[in-house]
Amino acid sequence: MGRGKFCSKSCSWNRPKKYDTQEFLNLWTKGYSVHKISTLVTASEETVRKWAIKKGVFEKRHATGKKCSNWNGGIKSYRKKVFEIKERKCEICGYNKVPQIIEVHHLDKNRKNNSHKNLLAVCPTCHKAIHRGYIHP
Repeated sequence: MGRGKFCSKSCSWNRPKKYDTQEFLNLWTKGYSVHKISTLVTASEETVRKWAIKKGVFEKRHATGKKCSNWNGGIKSYRKKVFEIKERKCEICGYNKVPQIIEVHHLDKNRKNNSHKNLLAVCPTCHKAIHRGYIHP
């Protein structure tokens, strides 16, 4: 082998690249998500977040809490609504020994559709089974 840092040319070509600031900025301004940018530039999501914070663009795009355009009174607000009407027990298996662990499943898998007809109170076991296709409510 040669006297370089890598065992072969292919290892050299596949090494982590120094990130191009302009490439990050172009992807960011096009509206790409942190996950998508990290995939395209082969950087971790944490690296992309740190870069965006360092450049001062992260806060401009990612408002949190009441400042966020998707704010709906809190992530768990649909849970409160459903448990005002439904008992804290699994609607599939009837589990109710520890009511605090009962979760809420969106039947149409759309988290923005929080009508009571779309929400199902389920235990964690049944919830996983639904998402894996073992149970069809």
